[in-house]
Amino acid sequence: MTDPRNIIDFPDIQKVEAEAAEWIMKFEDGDETAADRAAFRKWLARGEQYKEAYQRLASLWGALDLLEDLEDLSQAEVQKDLRAQNTTTNIISRRSGLWAMAASIVGIAVVMGVGWQFHTDSRFDFEATYVTQLGKRQTVALPDGSEVILNTQSHVDVKYNDKERLIYLRKGEAFFEVAKNAEKPFSVIANGGAVKAVGTAFTVRLRDSKIDVTVAEGRVALYAASKEEPLENASYHLDKNAETLLQVTAGQQVLFRDKIEHLGHVDPSVMKRKLSWREGVLAFSGDPLSEMVEEVSRYTDIKIEIRDDALRTLPVAGYFEAGEVDAMLEALKLMANIEAEHIDSKHILLKRENLKTDD
Repeated sequence: MTDPRNIIDFPDIQKVEAEAAEWIMKFEDGDETAADRAAFRKWLARGEQYKEAYQRLASLWGALDLLEDLEDLSQAEVQKDLRAQNTTTNIISRRSGLWAMAASIVGIAVVMGVGWQFHTDSRFDFEATYVTQLGKRQTVALPDGSEVILNTQSHVDVKYNDKERLIYLRKGEAFFEVAKNAEKPFSVIANGGAVKAVGTAFTVRLRDSKIDVTVAEGRVALYAASKEEPLENASYHLDKNAETLLQVTAGQQVLFRDKIEHLGHVDPSVMKRKLSWREGVLAFSGDPLSEMVEEVSRYTDIKIEIRDDALRTLPVAGYFEAGEVDAMLEALKLMANIEAEHIDSKHILLKRENLKTDD
């Protein structure tokens, strides 16, 4: 866990509230150590404001029973106060054992000369289409034992034959947990490029004309899209001499199409938050407010606008049910004094409290 004192620095709220938010998220994961518990007790002992900050956020987020899981806590009165202050407000849907997966960080390798080819003239033994609507998710068990989780507003076409397993991501985002079969490669085709795996777990997201891939387990190979092929007609064709663009391993994220646009490492704790949408939860820790709004907006038809550039970059933290706009607004009000002006039923303007915003 990244030291919670170094993650978030809200300019307009008590720093201790941001630290309290980190502690709640840490214990929500359920992987805290004895050293973490000792550090938490030491943090609580710093002063009354620390205990009060934890109480406020725990009451709001429905995390009041987290203290019960900590060993040798002497603050019995804290637990009593926390339960007394509990309200029906429940911004976070608590789930035991959330995110059981861990990702390891491994170096990258560029592999050249590994050619392969789709056999588009083969008869497919299995074909299916899966589509999710706004705010919905779907888990699909495929005939080979692989699993696909579709995020909101996503569309995949599945085509299997005796030589290959092809998934066409037409829209949105999907997480793939691939059953191992070295004889039948599992390939996700998106925006004209391809992601090839044997047995691994990764997510693919369409970002305009680009392909965003995050690998949680194992390794995948990337194949570039043709520069000449229009995106709307993008299929995928690769001759026997085609080269692997890049191999990406667990703990890495890459943005590409005909070339690599960005490659970065993803810490295990960040990986958990990035994949929390599979559980219907959106998790943030020190992310800019603009990114939180972008993610939340994917699950609703409500337009959320930020006109203040400084507000767009404000670091925020929290767990929210996907699509629960009111929960996000309530947390922003509590933690950062951010007001939500309802322009109409489908349009919200975020602004600082008591701050006039030019039209």
